Amino acid sequence: MIGKSIALLVLAVAVGIDSTAVEATSKVGSAAPKYFAHITPFQQQMIEKWVNPEAAPAELRAAVADAAPTIKTLLAEASCRANYDPKLLNLPVADRTPYNDAGPMTELTDNQHRNTLCLTVDKITHWNLIGLDTLGFEVLYRSDDSLETVKKRYAATRQSKGEWHIDYWAKPQTAQPR
Repeated sequence: MIGKSIALLVLAVAVGIDSTAVEATSKVGSAAPKYFAHITPFQQQMIEKWVNPEAAPAELRAAVADAAPTIKTLLAEASCRANYDPKLLNLPVADRTPYNDAGPMTELTDNQHRNTLCLTVDKITHWNLIGLDTLGFEVLYRSDDSLETVKKRYAATRQSKGEWHIDYWAKPQTAQPR
């Protein structure tokens, strides 16, 4: 097992993967790794493209512009999150938030996606006002490996001090492979 761990570590360094992620996966009895994919420039560009006030209805553009930094940060983190901790995978839906759940990558079902790759934000749709100072929107995450997609619906609410808090809007939904 130690020889396998060293080989994985050498391979990871050679291809530029964070070695702590490989170490976490090579331990006997450990769960799959968490938080170890790195977003690509293209994936970051896709987030920039879709979290754009011009992509939202005219009446929501100011709010989208204000919330954009928080939304972009969340999407970049969530698209790379793969935390297979059973405590998170079995977290009741009512207790899940975009900050404490296992991540959209764990909802892929065909096992063709490599967890060393982030999901790509393929599209953001359904921008709308769902409450006072609350923006609703739907994100379609896509695996570049399998082309499988996962939809997540978010609600961004402006807090009293002007910061934005993001939560799920209604129950998260999983899309079918395309």
